[in-house]
Amino acid sequence: MPLQSAYCASKHGVDGFLESLRVELIREGWKNIGVSNVMPAAINTPFFTKARTKLGVKPKGFPPVYQPGIVADAILYSAEKAPREMVAGGAGKGMLLTQRLSPRLMDAVMGRGGFGSQMTEEPKSTSDPDGLFASMKGQDRVEGDFSEEATPRSPLTWLDIHPTAKWSVRAATLVALTTLRAKS
Repeated sequence: MPLQSAYCASKHGVDGFLESLRVELIREGWKNIGVSNVMPAAINTPFFTKARTKLGVKPKGFPPVYQPGIVADAILYSAEKAPREMVAGGAGKGMLLTQRLSPRLMDAVMGRGGFGSQMTEEPKSTSDPDGLFASMKGQDRVEGDFSEEATPRSPLTWLDIHPTAKWSVRAATLVALTTLRAKS
């Protein structure tokens, strides 16, 4: 993700840590402990207000931005079912799939739309307060400043945390495609 290199590097570090932890727990005989990596798409939290930036403007997430409840639902599901990975927000899932199928296509998409879409028109200088080294007063909230733009639901995440519904949708789609093929 352009403009978020330090954040992305730390996320990759967490991914590597979880992969190692999972194997170490298994070797130590703790096979009943699940280790899940919950990966949120852009979420409407105060992250963008607290972020240190040198853009000259307040940053925002790469659209679409989702409401925090989507991540909370994914975390609750992960705590109960321990999937290896859980993406919160369908756009994040789409980005991961695109990256796996065609890294060059993802580079082109990010190169074309990943810069301006992450900037507001609200000025923010390098001397404005940020949360890099200390917490910021008045930022003890869950939702960020983009509630009007944020998407309240993610159908793909909902399907992931409701596997029976997910399989039903897949089965219905397969039946519909088979019926259409038989009619042609």
